[in-house]
Amino acid sequence: MKFNKAIYIYNGKKELLNVNEIEKRADFKRVTNNIFCPGKKCGAKLIFKKLRTGKYYLSKHPAYQHGEYCEFSGKTRLKRRNLKNYIEMNGNISSRGINRRKNEGLAVLDDFLHPEVKRNVKQAKIKTTTVLAKPDNSISEKPIIKVNYDPNAGLIKEQITNKNSKVKEPPFFWRLPAQITNKDSNKNLKTGVKIKRIIVNSTGNGCEIFGELQGVDILFKLPEAFFYGSSRQTSTDQLVKFLKILAVFVESTPTEIYLVTMCQAQVIDEKNIVLYILDPEFLAFLTKDEKKYSSLTKIAVAISSRMLK
Repeated sequence: MKFNKAIYIYNGKKELLNVNEIEKRADFKRVTNNIFCPGKKCGAKLIFKKLRTGKYYLSKHPAYQHGEYCEFSGKTRLKRRNLKNYIEMNGNISSRGINRRKNEGLAVLDDFLHPEVKRNVKQAKIKTTTVLAKPDNSISEKPIIKVNYDPNAGLIKEQITNKNSKVKEPPFFWRLPAQITNKDSNKNLKTGVKIKRIIVNSTGNGCEIFGELQGVDILFKLPEAFFYGSSRQTSTDQLVKFLKILAVFVESTPTEIYLVTMCQAQVIDEKNIVLYILDPEFLAFLTKDEKKYSSLTKIAVAISSRMLK
């Protein structure tokens, strides 16, 4: 059961919020801990759920039940499906997969920075579905290869011999900085920040990008793997050069540059968030006036040619 509105209750005050308003709140964590079903005389708690594409929805907390008079209380419709035949393998991500994830992130951050005029969103028709396996526990004959991200591995599609196999590349979950919690530790993430400062190691084997959004600071570390990975299409010297061009531009001009990136989290300290970028192809950029650059190379060329100033 999905909702697009919720009642936010805090300190005795009630507020009706749309799901798109919730994800932009600076007090996001407090809001999502105090949202309830908008139904009549209902106290069922709701959960704010995030899809890896950056889209959001609300659903009922499993420990709560809708009230007797709530219009969202209904019978459960059953649906059956086959069990999936999953095979886990370590592998890298295709260029197509990287570009899709970056474009999704650019679109979500652009929407955050340039919110559309508020509209009256009607509550969608509610359908409740419980998914069950077939009684005979039959397994789908078509195997699905579930890829665990490994920056040093090759593409799985180039390695498999069974062409009927479906390859499911690893998810990267979109989080605005205020939404990142310790529950995101050791996950693949996508996020966006305004770049405050860039420090490039003089020896060319490391870089730090300092960013901020919604009052939350994030430090992105670019380790040696970023510069020396076997699949890189750009040389180490060029990467260092492009990063230095961007660093000088951020330091010397008032133009706001936003970073959208795929990254990896280790153990997250919510007061000191550090994320790791292992591949230069993970980087994309956005300006406040909605100019988009899908790579480090493209924004460095735009700066050097003074198309961006």
